[in-house]
Amino acid sequence: MREIVGEHDALLEFVVEIDDIHINGVDLIRWNDAGRIVDFKVMLQPLKAVNLGAPENGGDDAEKVKTVG
Repeated sequence: MREIVGEHDALLEFVVEIDDIHINGVDLIRWNDAGRIVDFKVMLQPLKAVNLGAPENGGDDAEKVKTVG
């Protein structure tokens, strides 16, 4: 997957599969001069992938995650 890294930020692309749902995602990370993360954002598609993590759907099921590629 792609990684774009700058002096104080990075974009990391990833692909996983959960419950037979193929998920594409991007992490956007920004850090300060001390190397501490000051902003972290995760974007996922499709929408049903986002809904898998909702508390009403059982929340964080890390054991179901399979890394793809």
